[in-house]
Amino acid sequence: MNRPLRSLLTGLIDYAGLFPPASLPMAEAVEEYFGVAASREAWMLSHFVVPASRLDELEGCLGGRTLSVAAIVADAGELAPLAEFARRSGCPVAAIETRLEPEALGSPPGGCALFVEAAADFGALAAGGAGIKLRCGGVEASMVPPVAEVAEVIAEAARVPGLRMKFTAGLHHPLRHHNRGLGAPMHGFINVFAAALLAREHRLDPGPVAAILELGSADDFQFVDGSLAAGGHVISAARIAALRRDFAISFGSCSFAEPLQDLEALGWMP
Repeated sequence: MNRPLRSLLTGLIDYAGLFPPASLPMAEAVEEYFGVAASREAWMLSHFVVPASRLDELEGCLGGRTLSVAAIVADAGELAPLAEFARRSGCPVAAIETRLEPEALGSPPGGCALFVEAAADFGALAAGGAGIKLRCGGVEASMVPPVAEVAEVIAEAARVPGLRMKFTAGLHHPLRHHNRGLGAPMHGFINVFAAALLAREHRLDPGPVAAILELGSADDFQFVDGSLAAGGHVISAARIAALRRDFAISFGSCSFAEPLQDLEALGWMP
């Protein structure tokens, strides 16, 4: 595998098997996570996504093993128990994802990244050390945001110094495609991350970002000569790695197998 593609895919997927459409039982989701973590594709795996309200249930399924947690916090009262869970289980809570305003949460545990969904003031989030979470799909066609809307958010976020972003929902497949089950076009995770990385690197306006989000062929993304080229813009492998760490962090998926199978079918996996 060449460097730019590996840099883009490393630690890309937060496993969210507890959530629709998979909606696995806790024990099954935990075993699925550890199965991937023991596989040759473990380098693509990041956190285990879990509602903060179910951390005790998660702890009961670990069997002495540890994993990195991204906790979905629905209520400010769920914040305080996170540190105790981490102490008891040995599992770091690496990220908090929430729809609550940061002011309602207070200070997250040390070393814990905060991502806010449906946030309005990106500058204020960045100033407080928080990032944004962008939902890219769902189980109904009405839940899939249009290309123009996603492009607008990415372009705006890319211009805010220090802001980080992650994505969730509807990104099981690498490339933009028509989902026959939903009867709607779906975003591709390669499109979304290429668009975000190139937007940050070149300060792209929403128009060029949207053009990258619309690309539908593997040939539209060239991973060659130590760089990624898409939509007439280029970024090096080194910059991909840096911006994956500092800007476009990861995406949540209730399946690890589906993204992997599509990448293999495209010839993008070793």
